[in-house]
Amino acid sequence: GPPPQEERGGGEPLAQALAGVLSEQQLAESERQILADKAAKGAAAVESAAASLASHDETVARSRAEFDGHAATSAELQAKLAASRPRAEALEAEAARLGEEQRAAAAKLEEGVAARSGGSMNERLRALMEAKRSGSIPGLVGRLGSLGSIAPEYDCAISTACGPLDWIVVRDTAAAQQSVELLRERGLGVATFVVLDKQAHLEKRMAPIETPKGSRRLFDLVQCTDPAHRVAFYFALHDTLVCGDKKLASDVAMGGAKRWRVVTTDGVVINPSGTMEGGGKPLRGRMGGAQSEGLSEAELAKLRKQIDALGSKLDAVKAERAAAQSEARELQKEAKRAQTVHNKQAMQLEAAAAQRAALEKRLDSARAASQPSEAEVARLAELAKEIKALGKRVGEGEKKVGAADATLASLQEQVLAVGGIKLRAQKSKVETLGEQVSGLQQAVTKAEVGLESKTAAQAKLEASLSKQQAAAEGLERQVRELEEGLKKLEDDAFEVHERFKACEQEKALKEEALRALEAEYEAFKGVVAKVRVLEVDISTQIDDYKRAIKEHTQKVQHWAQKLRALRETAAQNAELLSSMPGAAAAEAERQAAVEGKDEAARKAAQAARALAVARAPLPT
Repeated sequence: GPPPQEERGGGEPLAQALAGVLSEQQLAESERQILADKAAKGAAAVESAAASLASHDETVARSRAEFDGHAATSAELQAKLAASRPRAEALEAEAARLGEEQRAAAAKLEEGVAARSGGSMNERLRALMEAKRSGSIPGLVGRLGSLGSIAPEYDCAISTACGPLDWIVVRDTAAAQQSVELLRERGLGVATFVVLDKQAHLEKRMAPIETPKGSRRLFDLVQCTDPAHRVAFYFALHDTLVCGDKKLASDVAMGGAKRWRVVTTDGVVINPSGTMEGGGKPLRGRMGGAQSEGLSEAELAKLRKQIDALGSKLDAVKAERAAAQSEARELQKEAKRAQTVHNKQAMQLEAAAAQRAALEKRLDSARAASQPSEAEVARLAELAKEIKALGKRVGEGEKKVGAADATLASLQEQVLAVGGIKLRAQKSKVETLGEQVSGLQQAVTKAEVGLESKTAAQAKLEASLSKQQAAAEGLERQVRELEEGLKKLEDDAFEVHERFKACEQEKALKEEALRALEAEYEAFKGVVAKVRVLEVDISTQIDDYKRAIKEHTQKVQHWAQKLRALRETAAQNAELLSSMPGAAAAEAERQAAVEGKDEAARKAAQAARALAVARAPLPT
C-alpha cells in the first residue's frame, strides 16, 4: 500500500532545517576566521616593527662601536698632543737659553777683543792684571770700578760722579812703586793709584749717616765682595748723595744748613759750591765688568770655542724644535679631524635615539592593535561554543535527513516500480532539476551567509584600517620630521666641516708665514745683537777716548805749570842743590815714581840734578 504521509513529505523540512543550521555554522566560522585573520595581521605587524627595531639597534650598536673607537683615537691623539707640548716648550726654553748664552758670550768676546785692541788705558790695566796673576806684584788689587757692583738704576749716577773708578787699587806703597816701574819699563804711560793702607783714617766716616729726605748716600749703595775694598770707594765718593731728579737734587744740595755734593740718576752732578756738571751723553757701565780687565789670548780662544759649541747646540735644538712643532701640528690636525668625526657620530647617535623612540612607539602601537579586545575575546569564546553546538546539531540533522532520504528512496523505488519506464524518466528529470534547485539554493544560502560575514568583516576592517591609517600617518609625519632634522644636521655638519677645512687651510698659510717671519726675525735678531754689541763697544771706546783726552789735557796743563815752576826754582836753588846734589835728585825721582807722574817731571828732576852737579865746586 502507499507510505505514511510523514514519510512522503518529511524529508524536505529536515533538509531545510539542516541547511539553516549549516548556514549558521558557516557564518560563525567566517566570523571566527575574520577575528583570527586580524590577530595574524597584528602579529605580522608586531613582528615587522620588532624586526625594524632590532635592525635599528644593530646599526646603532655598530655606530656606537665606531663612536667609541673614534673617541679612543681622539683621546689617544689628545694625549700625544698634550705629551708633545712640554717637550716643545722645553725645546723652546732650551733654544732661548742657548741663544742668550751665545749672545752673552759673543758680547764678552767682542768686549775682550775691543779691550785688547783698545786704548792705552786697557793696555795699562791688562799689563797690571797680568803682573798680578803672575805674582810679580802681589799687592796689586785691581781697577776700582771692577771691585764692586751697584743696582742698574744707579749705574749712570756712579759712572758720572765717581771719577776714580778707573784708578788702580793697591794694598801698600810698595805695590804702587812696583806698578809705576812696570808701566815705565813698558812705556805704557802713567796711572793713578789708591793705596789702601793710607786710607784707614776714612773708615770711621763710613758709618751710616742721616741724609735729607728723598736722597741716599751713593757709597751705601755699592756692594763689594771684599769688605776691605769699601774704604777705596769711600775715598772716591765720600758723602756724595743720589736723587731721582734735578729739582730734588738742587734742593738737597743747596737748600739745607749743610751743602752736599749730589748726583741725579740720569748723571747730573751738583757740587757744594753750586756749580753743575752734566749734559751730553750720560756715562754708563763704568762699574763692574763694563771696563774689562782684559782677556788673554787663551781666554779669547776658549770663548770662541764656547760660542761655536753653543751655536752647534742651538742649531741642533732648533732643528729638533722644528721637528717637534711639525709633529705637534700634524697631531693637532689629526686630533681635529678625529674630533669632527666624533662629533658627527655623536649627532647621528642622538638622532638615532629619537628614531628608536619612534620605532618603539610603532611597536607598542602594533602590539596594542594586535591584541584582541575583551569583547572580541568573549565573542571568540561564544563563537567556539556556537560552532560546537551547531556542529552537534548538524550531525543530528544529517542523521535525520539520511534516514528520511533512505525512506524516501525506498518509497521512490516502489513508485517507480509501479509507474514503469515513463515515470522513471520523469523522476530523472525531477532529480536533475531538484539537484539544480538545491545547488542554487545552497549557492544563494552561501552567498547570503558570505555577504553577511563579509559585510561585518568589512565594517570591522574599515574601522581597523582607519585606525591604522591614522597611526601610519602619525608615524610617517614623525619620520618626515626626523628625516628633515637629520638632513638639517647633516647640512649643518657639512657646512661646519667645510668651514673647518677652510680654517685649516688658512691656518696652514698663516703658520707658513709665521715660520718665515720667525726665521727672518732670528736672522735680524742676530744682526741687531751684533750691532748693539758694537754700538756699546764703540760708545765705551769713545767715552774712554774723551776721558783720556780730558785727563791728558789737564795733565799737560798741570805738568806744564810744574815744569815752569821747576825751571824757576832750579835756577834759584842751584847753590843749595850743589851742596847735596845726589840726595836731592834721588828724593825728587822717588817722589815722582810714587805719585805716578809723567816723564816730564822725571826729566825735570834729572835736569835739576845735572844742573846742580855742574854748578857744584870742584874739590881742591
